[in-house]
Amino acid sequence: MGLRAQGTAILLTTHYIEEAEYLADRVAFLHKGVIVRIGTPKEIMSEMGRWAVDVVQEDDVRSRYFESRREAEAYLLDCGGVRTVRQVNLEDAYLCITHSEVG
Repeated sequence: MGLRAQGTAILLTTHYIEEAEYLADRVAFLHKGVIVRIGTPKEIMSEMGRWAVDVVQEDDVRSRYFESRREAEAYLLDCGGVRTVRQVNLEDAYLCITHSEVG
């Protein structure tokens, strides 16, 4: 029987948000030394919507978030530049919550 199955808590600190998204049952976002959000990756990401549209214009990338893929694709028809549709990830949530860039 593994540690997790025995009820043991495991604390993982990482700067790799994708790693936290897939490994953690719960995450806490720290920003400037303060915890700004705690929850499961799924519930934090669901607050944003399920789908993201990234629009690239010159050196700028802007993301918009939508509940359905249909809404995201409809938005694509109205915007210029290079664009992609993808599922929301934990990095999207971190950037929106902290209003910062990962790096």
